[in-house]
Amino acid sequence: MSQRSAEVLILAGGASMRMGSPKALLHFSAQASPTMPSPTMPSPTMPETFLDHLLAVYRAAGVERATVVWAESARRDAQVLHAIAHPRTISLKTRHVFHEDPSADRLASVLFGLRRADGSSSVFLQDVDRPFVTTDAIRSLLKCANATDGGYAAPDVFGHAGHPLLLSPEVTHALLDEHQPAQHSSDEHPMTPIMTLRDLLRPFPGTLVPVGSMEEAFFLAININTPAEYRQYFPSIGNGVRNAQMGAEPKVSSPPVSSPTTPSATRNQHHAAHAG
Repeated sequence: MSQRSAEVLILAGGASMRMGSPKALLHFSAQASPTMPSPTMPSPTMPETFLDHLLAVYRAAGVERATVVWAESARRDAQVLHAIAHPRTISLKTRHVFHEDPSADRLASVLFGLRRADGSSSVFLQDVDRPFVTTDAIRSLLKCANATDGGYAAPDVFGHAGHPLLLSPEVTHALLDEHQPAQHSSDEHPMTPIMTLRDLLRPFPGTLVPVGSMEEAFFLAININTPAEYRQYFPSIGNGVRNAQMGAEPKVSSPPVSSPTTPSATRNQHHAAHAG
């Protein structure tokens, strides 16, 4: 069976209230993990952001199109608009869209982005605050038959479905056919509450795809939500949380003494959180 093309939907529309700044624009450093080399060249004048890094990784893995979903408020953020206007990964066809509903949750953002997908391609669902995805993991998912023939695939992260997910076109079409935009905003025909995307995927066949190592699985499970988590995995640039958007070189800092910085010290903690 020939492999269908794939695109990536990057979810960057969270409020980032705990972080205090858009996570898409946080600086990325490949030094956080020896298994996560950056496909882009480092630049002292234009530090690589989480979004830059993700676009470069997907492009290196052979994905040719990306859609980035932002919150509507991002339209008024000069730093976001500057990042959109000056992309680092210009070889990847990237479209930026803004969700009009300020109260939209992650599931609403997923459906909003899927409606703008190609329709004939498999779609990766990539959270912008999970920056440690690898080209090897992406390529392994692309090889999975379920991801291109009526189902979906996910990395096997300690026996659980990790991120990113790869949806087949059939799954995308079924989700959108069942959940039209009007259903979310209609007071006359309220929807039964839907907790998570996982609930929507239950009817479809899914496959857990092995990843290369325990370290890679560990990093795939990490998402960065707070300044403390950012400093934990990016200790050399952790104090740049507040000024990372400005393109200025962040100050060098040491990680908090109480915050572990190695996979061996934090794997159990993240495994338990992921399983929950």
